[in-house]
Amino acid sequence: MKKLLLLLPTVFFILQTKAQCDTTKRPVVFVHGFLASGDTYARQIQRFIERGYCGLQLYVFDWNSVGGNPKKTDSLLNVFIDSVLLKTKSAQVNLVGHSAGGSLGRSYLQDSVHATKVAYYVHLGSRKWAKEYNWFTNSRCLNIYSKADMIAGAGGGEVPGAINIDLKDKDHYEAATSIETF
Repeated sequence: MKKLLLLLPTVFFILQTKAQCDTTKRPVVFVHGFLASGDTYARQIQRFIERGYCGLQLYVFDWNSVGGNPKKTDSLLNVFIDSVLLKTKSAQVNLVGHSAGGSLGRSYLQDSVHATKVAYYVHLGSRKWAKEYNWFTNSRCLNIYSKADMIAGAGGGEVPGAINIDLKDKDHYEAATSIETF
């Protein structure tokens, strides 16, 4: 059966029938890194769909990672997540951020109101953080990094209280795109 891949300004999705996917899965919002774009996640989105996700549950926040205003970008991410929640009729999303997108994800979770919209957070190849928020504990985070990643501050490193996975020999981009990360 053929699937049609559509690329819209901020959304990747594959058209499929409801019989082909599980509509009860929580939507996922992916945030790319510096100088990247939503297509960073194209293969990972295909992997999600191959494992039962509906294409309309997978979204990419495609943002200007060069010289943007952090507060404005955080606000745009909030509007984007609100639109995903409205479209999917879900109470929360799972948020995934790579590199600078990981910094944006952590910044988003600093706001306790924003954090209520996120069930789990996946931090890919990004700098580790030292602070845990009462309203979004590190136990709700998956931190995937690689000691071979020299871009994310010597590979990022472990985050206390999070589930930490060291990919050991993967480079910075592979932290977001590899099958091991999926």
